[in-house]
Amino acid sequence: MPPLQLGQESPPPGEAADITAMIALMKASLAKRYAPGETLRQFHPKMHGCVRAELTVDADLPEHLRQGLFREHKTYQAWVRFSNAPPKVQSDAKASGRGMAIKVLEVGEASLVDDPIGVPTQDFLLTTSPVLSPGNARNYRQALYGLVHGFPHNLPYVFNPGNWRRLALTLRFMKKHADLLTLSYFSGSPFRLGGEGTAVKFSARPLYAPLVERPRRPAPDFLRQRLVDHLATQDATFTFLVQPQTDPVREPIEDTSRIWHAPFYRVGTLRIPSQEFDTEARRTFGENLSFSPWHSLPTHRPLGGINRVRRAVYEELAAFRMQQKGVEPSSLQ
Repeated sequence: MPPLQLGQESPPPGEAADITAMIALMKASLAKRYAPGETLRQFHPKMHGCVRAELTVDADLPEHLRQGLFREHKTYQAWVRFSNAPPKVQSDAKASGRGMAIKVLEVGEASLVDDPIGVPTQDFLLTTSPVLSPGNARNYRQALYGLVHGFPHNLPYVFNPGNWRRLALTLRFMKKHADLLTLSYFSGSPFRLGGEGTAVKFSARPLYAPLVERPRRPAPDFLRQRLVDHLATQDATFTFLVQPQTDPVREPIEDTSRIWHAPFYRVGTLRIPSQEFDTEARRTFGENLSFSPWHSLPTHRPLGGINRVRRAVYEELAAFRMQQKGVEPSSLQ
């Protein structure tokens, strides 16, 4: 077998069957968990807020970074959805991963997969973990089976020594957080940055991250309330970065459970202006938005097995969720 190259994908046998099985599992889980008309997302169902934002691409980027969305100094309008990661809605006081989903609007050329919102978009799905611990479709299917069916069906996955490193990673990045605007967020999975032979991961990091203490007795929705309070009076700013792959073995495309150690490079700034967003209309809008890494410019095509899983799963589940809720996809307003 020839050596792996930078940015090279290598789909394993049986992946399509694993993806089909996962879609069936997730649909059954959603149908069981929610009454008709109330279906939320399979993952990240608890939304803290959906806020207006703008992504400004830095001027004078190096040529190898000046690709796709980052090819020119420009400001794009965007939506940002903050969330908790677990599939069940739970108190913000519990240890968890957190999510920041960014939808950049009017990106110029058609996305790889059309966004129901009706304009070309570039979505960035980020969490507080730099890895997606299942790693590939087969492990994801096995973990999901245990997650959906619960005890004792999760025991074979938990007691398999081959899964212990991935389980440890999951626990490592589940934390009790104090403030969503002081956290760093990561894509976990790789994407193109230009043509063949390129791959990067994305990250958003707060420009200012003051030490914020958790409440002594945190309320179930205290993270949302802190977001409301902060944005009522001031902006929030994140630097947006890319992490180019430098070693195809140590920084694999097909295993998202491996942390990349290559340096990050700043390519822009994400600014969330002061605003009032905690309204019924905005909550409905945020719940009906559809996010997918495949709402993407071809220049930033998602790479690897987990992203191939997401393409099929997100499309199927978004349609299923909207069908169950009986609504049409959100418009820009």
